[in-house]
Amino acid sequence: MTGREIHFNLFMRLQGNHLAGWRQPGNRIAEVLDIDYYIEIARKVEAAKFDSLFIADGLSIISHPWKALSWLFEPLTLLSALAVSTKHIGLIATASTTYADPFGIARAFASLDHISKGRAAWNIVTTFHPESAANFGDRPQLEHVTRYDRAAEFVDVVRKLWGSWDADALVADKTAGTLVDYRKVRAIDHRGKYFNVRGPLTSPRPPQGHPLLVQAGASASGQQFAGTYADAIYAPGDHLDQTLAFTSQIREATERAGRPRNAIAVLAALCPVLADTEQKAKQIAEELHELSSADHVYGSMRSWFGLELEAIGLDERIPDELLPEPNEVQGLRSRYEQILHLIRERNYTLRDIAKHLEGSNDGGYFIGTPEQLADRIGQWWEAGAVDGFNLSLPYYDEPLDIFIDEVLPILRKRGQFRTEYAAGTLRERFRDGTS
Repeated sequence: MTGREIHFNLFMRLQGNHLAGWRQPGNRIAEVLDIDYYIEIARKVEAAKFDSLFIADGLSIISHPWKALSWLFEPLTLLSALAVSTKHIGLIATASTTYADPFGIARAFASLDHISKGRAAWNIVTTFHPESAANFGDRPQLEHVTRYDRAAEFVDVVRKLWGSWDADALVADKTAGTLVDYRKVRAIDHRGKYFNVRGPLTSPRPPQGHPLLVQAGASASGQQFAGTYADAIYAPGDHLDQTLAFTSQIREATERAGRPRNAIAVLAALCPVLADTEQKAKQIAEELHELSSADHVYGSMRSWFGLELEAIGLDERIPDELLPEPNEVQGLRSRYEQILHLIRERNYTLRDIAKHLEGSNDGGYFIGTPEQLADRIGQWWEAGAVDGFNLSLPYYDEPLDIFIDEVLPILRKRGQFRTEYAAGTLRERFRDGTS
């Protein structure tokens, strides 16, 4: 297939993205530390021609015991293992600009890009949790604006380091005795507000030049950052109108940064509960809810937004005086805006919020049949709301198998998804497949 096509990225969390997904009878929770299980899933989605695998990350354990396994593996380590077990699928690792240094990040992703032969991508995050700050000695928790200001300089330095070797600097001419042409390797001599970095990088230029840059921020600062740097961005996936508005804002931010309007691939959140009838899918979703635990909402509201709500009962209305305005929140502002809307406009209690979040923290929770899901995917794509989807699964392995065996064939029949990988790097695949 040539021309524009739907991108699919698998959010790889094998315990499941639903809070109670690990309790499903078929979930292989005992294998979540077994690398062979990850290789099995990676090869399965590669055979299905997904664009990429995505490993999220956090720098502190989540207090609720059912979420304690959210950040099992350091992403670059895991994806390096998967790189040598696959050939085509992209490998997106999360790394924070708040508690790391540019040289180390540049080197790590250059290494993954070489190991994978041009399939590496960096999901850029700006860590905000106080619990994470406490794991890094005397480093203070940074305010929202400062995090993005630091992140911008951080990415600038990383890109300079990736470019510190010319593509032809590695000569390896045995006859002439020339291994590296040092005229084509240079220091970057960066002197900035947050970083002083001499360079050059110790690794030759990555196969992609620059590994793909992915981002998730939906706040004003996040959108400005994405418009300047991102090649792909994760988007909200609950409502078509919401995602259309988000995508329009991203396109405008991209143009303001002097880049082509469609330079960024927009990937909406999608977490489907699927069955051969809608009624069966609803039954599965209700069973998951009954297995869940609403008290996780207290930890989520505290770690994401800094809200201490333990004194409020699950079925009580949250007093307005306990709810700051979005610009006063140092955590996930865009997600807080969504939650605040549900509280103020739809009178959501903490129990309601817990149910809203338990299916997928990132949104896009869908309940229905494979054909209904294919229709929705196609509708959003044809409307220009998205370039693709960031697929998470409520549990493993059945929902993934249904998606691969029943949803993707419908999309292929409609000419909306590839049958084979195109030649080239991950960056080239995203560039060629995005309008």
